Amino acid sequence: MNNSNRTGRFTSSQMYRLVGSLAVQKTYIKEIDIERKMQRCLDVGSYSQSMAWGRYMETRVFQLMPKSYSMVSKATILHPE
Repeated sequence: MNNSNRTGRFTSSQMYRLVGSLAVQKTYIKEIDIERKMQRCLDVGSYSQSMAWGRYMETRVFQLMPKSYSMVSKATILHPE
């Protein structure tokens, strides 16, 4: 992940970890705390064929949508509070 707005913040894509078991919650919270202290993301990225296919299909479907739609999946929208 190279989006600095996501570093050290709880994100919607990882919210399932906060509602999981106590051990999972603690691990996620520790990771977020480490990211904040280091001021960088712990995620070094990953690649798989299924991820590549998903990215391709997302782009392809977006191309077929009317021009009034905008793809914001790579944007991070911060909550005002």
